[in-house]
Amino acid sequence: MLILVIVGVFLILFFRVPQKIGIIKSPAERLLAGTPDRDGAKTLLSEVAAAGLNTEGIDLYVIPFIDTGENLAIAVLNESEGFSFNRSTGHNPIIQTMIDLVTGDTAQKLNVTRLSLEYRDESSQSLMTLSASTYDIKRFASGTMTQQEFMNVLEGNINYPAILSTQISSMYKLFK
Repeated sequence: MLILVIVGVFLILFFRVPQKIGIIKSPAERLLAGTPDRDGAKTLLSEVAAAGLNTEGIDLYVIPFIDTGENLAIAVLNESEGFSFNRSTGHNPIIQTMIDLVTGDTAQKLNVTRLSLEYRDESSQSLMTLSASTYDIKRFASGTMTQQEFMNVLEGNINYPAILSTQISSMYKLFK
């Protein structure tokens, strides 16, 4: 009987039943339950636009980490809403956009300590989601971190089938 109780408790915890029925909040809900800072996001977006970043098609959210004084910035770059990379630098344009979003005064004043970025194609399909600490992005931007070191700390998911499909579609349009 005791074994059945232990197995039952294990299964309840394993399948996160308390979180699913609302008895206990998930760690993500406890950490990111604050109200987004819409004014901060708008100010940050204005700052990067003034610095030359194309902000059309960018949705930006600044969300507080509860009880830390720190913020998470989430940027969605959506080509279907008009986003395009409009300038070239020595970096990959997505990495350069990450640098642009966190190295200004506003990001520092807002205490943005992490940036997550999602890039969507012309059909609004997610091609990739990347995340890194502001500290690491700034180190890479200043040259105190190599590209390989930065790639090792960069977290994310890449939708390779969608990227391949987008590339094939673009090539098809060229030859049509």
